[in-house]
Amino acid sequence: MRGNARILTVLLCLTLILGLCGCSCRHEWVDATCTEPKTCAKCGETQGEALGHTPGEWQQDEPDYVTSVIWLRQYCTVCGAEVDVDMKALSSYCQDGTLLLSPEEFAERLDNLFGTLTNHYGADCDFSAKIMSAEEDSMGCVVANAKGELLCVALFTTKTGSSITDPDSRKIAKIVAGFTTQDSQEIASVLFAMTLAVDPALEVSSAKEVAGKFLDDPYSYHGLRYAFDAYSGEYYFSISVE
Repeated sequence: MRGNARILTVLLCLTLILGLCGCSCRHEWVDATCTEPKTCAKCGETQGEALGHTPGEWQQDEPDYVTSVIWLRQYCTVCGAEVDVDMKALSSYCQDGTLLLSPEEFAERLDNLFGTLTNHYGADCDFSAKIMSAEEDSMGCVVANAKGELLCVALFTTKTGSSITDPDSRKIAKIVAGFTTQDSQEIASVLFAMTLAVDPALEVSSAKEVAGKFLDDPYSYHGLRYAFDAYSGEYYFSISVE
């Protein structure tokens, strides 16, 4: 009898210990998700591990024509979270006889290039570019030097020769820049930057080579035709989509 009493006492003690150590909660389990394991809604106890994301197909953002890149993103097919990101560079702005750039994007890209060339390549390009509209039927990209002096104005036309007055239009077939300066260094610097602005595949060294060729004769490269000329003592530069 004493032996049975001892066994019963030990079992009771073990039961008490297990009751004190274990969870008495009547669990209400919430299924595991991509980031969280199976979890009790009452006490927070978990079981197993999170399921992990299920990557879907790569999706492409709208191209950024100012920086000439396209961002690619991959999302989880279960929860929709972004799981990966990548990018690729645009190799050309030419499409169906027009530029993918709008006048506003051309001006912003040109302005950024002036700063980059001045800060990193030692080029004398301390200029600024912006879109200005004088009237409803008059819009151009104005380039000025650090003193605020006007260097040139670039106008935009469509394939039919019509002037573009909408800064967001993507119908540029030709850009014509008229210079108000006679300074050869200022002109060369603007030509150099404009060449880079319309061709994302060009590197700085290549742009110098291209710009050097069209100073003598019209020159075609990467689907664009460059021409530099003088008329009545003023200089003009044109970029046409071939």
